[in-house]
Formats: sequence, C-alpha cells, structure tokens
Amino acid sequence: MIRKLIKHADAQHDITEIADYYAHDSIDLALRFLDELERALVFLLDWPGAGGLAGFLAPNNADVRLYPLNVFDQIVVYYRILPEGLEVVHVIHGARDRDAIFGEK
Repeated sequence: MIRKLIKHADAQHDITEIADYYAHDSIDLALRFLDELERALVFLLDWPGAGGLAGFLAPNNADVRLYPLNVFDQIVVYYRILPEGLEVVHVIHGARDRDAIFGEK
C-alpha cells in the first residue's frame, strides 16, 4: 500500500529555514540534513507509530507525534497519522519554543 506524505506549509517553511541555516556553513551539510529528513519521513510512512505523542494539551494538537532525526538529533519532526499516510506539521530545532509554535501558551 502506498501511503501519502503531506507536508504542511509551516513544515515546508521550517525545512527551508533549517536547510538555509546549514547552507551558510556548508551546502554539503544542508544536503545531508535534507537526505536524513527524507530517510526519516520514509521510515515514518512505514512505521508511523515510531514517534511518540508530543503531549500537547490543546485538543487540536492532541494527536501530534514527534520523531527526532538521528544524526541531526536536535531537529524534531512533528506529524499526525492520517488514514492515508502522514501529515508533517512542523520540523523544528529542539531549542525552539515548541509550545509557542503550536499555540500551547
């Protein structure tokens, strides 16, 4: 079964922002980040329950899950499991205020 991957506009913005940040140091570093992110998303399509619940309290965020990347372990993918696949809602650095980003404050 082919599962669908949906990247929310916020997630796409996050990915571009992170890749641009890494590209200031090295294009190779930015490409490695994008490759690792792609591997993680393919893995999550096959094993959507691999990431744990993020623990948000707001009802509209209660089903959001998180999955940290392996090599870029400070980068966390936030996603929802959908019947047809996954929706990636944000990809953010662990030092950022996730509660503010998700409107939990």
